[in-house]
Amino acid sequence: MFVALKADDSLISLLSKNWTREELEEERECHTFFCPECRGRLTLKLGRYQVWHFAHSPNSRCSMSSLGETEEHRRGKWLLFSWLKDNGFKPNIEHYLPPIKQRPDIHVQIDHRSYAFELQRSALPEEVFIRRNEVYMNHGIEPVWIGAASALTRLGSWQFAPRHLDRLLLRPSAKPHAIYLLNEAKAFLLLSHFYTINGKRMMAFPMKVPLSVYSPQQLVHNALPLPEAKLSELRKYKEIYLLKWLTETKNKRLRRYRSLTATERMMLRLLQQHRCSLNYFPALGNLPLSTNFYFRTAPQWWQSWIIMEVINKIPLYDTLRLTLLTNRLSALVDKGVFHLLPSYHLHKKQLIRAAAAEYLDCLCLFHAVKKQYTGVYQIVKHIHIEKQLDILCMDDHFVQKKITDDWNARGN
Repeated sequence: MFVALKADDSLISLLSKNWTREELEEERECHTFFCPECRGRLTLKLGRYQVWHFAHSPNSRCSMSSLGETEEHRRGKWLLFSWLKDNGFKPNIEHYLPPIKQRPDIHVQIDHRSYAFELQRSALPEEVFIRRNEVYMNHGIEPVWIGAASALTRLGSWQFAPRHLDRLLLRPSAKPHAIYLLNEAKAFLLLSHFYTINGKRMMAFPMKVPLSVYSPQQLVHNALPLPEAKLSELRKYKEIYLLKWLTETKNKRLRRYRSLTATERMMLRLLQQHRCSLNYFPALGNLPLSTNFYFRTAPQWWQSWIIMEVINKIPLYDTLRLTLLTNRLSALVDKGVFHLLPSYHLHKKQLIRAAAAEYLDCLCLFHAVKKQYTGVYQIVKHIHIEKQLDILCMDDHFVQKKITDDWNARGN
């Protein structure tokens, strides 16, 4: 904690000025400090290696004490506070908001709007995260969530272990991204170009940007100009992803199913109509899309469902409207057949529509559909399901090459 009450109910903040150690030692000798929330006694900690702060007694039951605040969290709050203050704003740290009974890490007014900055390291339960956002929004306060970079579990240069927190931090824009704070570097870590490998691995392109490059207005208005990554580095990143996607696709084709989920049982029934097992999903039903990241359901299931239940059932040269496909997928999500990952920035249908649009646009590369205009596609050919495993593996390689060529042509 950085704020406390004195016996006369006056407030002392460790961030209100550039305190010296001597000044704070004198304050500690002359005053007793109390928690603004529980009125319990606080101790002023003036260590040489940790950020100076107020602390409850170890056995305190105060909600402020039970936050389990780490040194990283304290330093992060101080860094964000200083950044906001240096940009001419008047942030309040750990300011209690009685109407909602919340104490955001930082509360600040920017462009006549109220914002609550929350620095998050651990993964909140999805329902808690969403409820807290709703409470803020219902009281005219916009939450700004930033992750602590140390919470990222790196499995390699570009590989991470996916967590609910990482997906909840995803900010929609022309280039969806998530923001983390690097305390020591005094910088933001931006993750973008998300790709799912499997349920335990994802890929993301990291970019470190000094705090001084961005203004608070850009952050809260979700208008951060993402730094242009070197084209060669980004191309290498995507090539590595496609190689991992190809390896993972092979693993899916060789997998032995000991038990089935409800989704897999439904897909097995559909594939058996074509005398196929779960390993024989069509190559065009497992495309490496960035929006696969929106789904908890594996891409080969929801994409193959679109082929078998939508595209192949529409007469050739008839049209498929994106709105219709979105509604049908949404109905299956509501029934629990397919599963989305949580997002508080985008509504469920926005996520589904974005994924369906990227999928249909990608199918245009393979001349299965033709885009007539925004949201309307013509069925050019039906996608053959009954194929031998060796043919499907060759199809997978063809998909990889076709998408690589397209990315290189577009400079993506």
